[in-house]
This record gives sequence, C-alpha cells and structure tokens, in this order.
Amino acid sequence: MMGVSEHEVDEVLQHAKTNLRIAGFDEEEMRLRQRMSYRPHTLKLPQGPYIFCDFRTLQLPGIELNPPVSEALKRMHMLAADPGIISVMNKHRWRVGIMTEMAPVGYVGISPKCILGFNKNHGQEISLRLRTDDLKGFKKYESIMPV
Repeated sequence: MMGVSEHEVDEVLQHAKTNLRIAGFDEEEMRLRQRMSYRPHTLKLPQGPYIFCDFRTLQLPGIELNPPVSEALKRMHMLAADPGIISVMNKHRWRVGIMTEMAPVGYVGISPKCILGFNKNHGQEISLRLRTDDLKGFKKYESIMPV
C-alpha cells in the first residue's frame, strides 16, 4: 500500500490551477445577469402596411396568471417583430387586425382536441396558445412560431 503525506497533498493543491471551463453556480448566475443586461429592454415593433395592428392577452376572471400578462405581451411583441414572421407577412401581403392569446384548452399530445392557434376571418384575428397546459409558464418560443 502506498500513500503520501499531508504536506505533499497540500503542496499539490497550492500549485493546482483552477479549471476555468467548470463554472460554479455563482459564476454562472453572474454570466446570466451580464447577458441579460446587454439585451435591449424595449422591443421596436415593425411599421408598415403588413403588421399586427393590436394585441390582447389572456384574461381569466378570478385567476392570477403567473407569468403575468405583461410577460405574455412581451412574447407577442417578440413574435410580431421576428424577422422570419415579418418577411412572410410582407411576402404574402398579410395584415393582421389583432393577435390574441388563447386559453390552453386540452392537453398537448393527450386530448383528442388540442388547438395551438387559429386564424379567424382571414387574418382579422390570430389566436395563439402561449402558455403551458398548467398555466405555470410559456411554451417554447420555437414551438409557438410555426403556428
């Protein structure tokens, strides 16, 4: 059996270099805060003939939504300002009267009827299901955009 003395272990630990590729929780949170501070806080909605004219978020009487309605509105503005959506709207010359948030009725992949969005009256109203089935968060942006 072989072993080393405590003195030798301490000497190795003193001369060991920190691995910069492995970040602790504090460092990761600091990086996340830095990334969030670089993002613009105001999103400029596109102007022109082919746009979303108005937005309406989900209102459920007696239920306080979390994330709040303001976050849903930000998500809707992100969709309206997405370059891919803007180019499709310009290409087809679409003008949408109002984008609304619809209530999550049915469970995705489980219920026989589960609508993720609909177009009412040829673009007069576009309704999208932004929230998860349990109303505790938002669906992924990448899954909302194709709808």
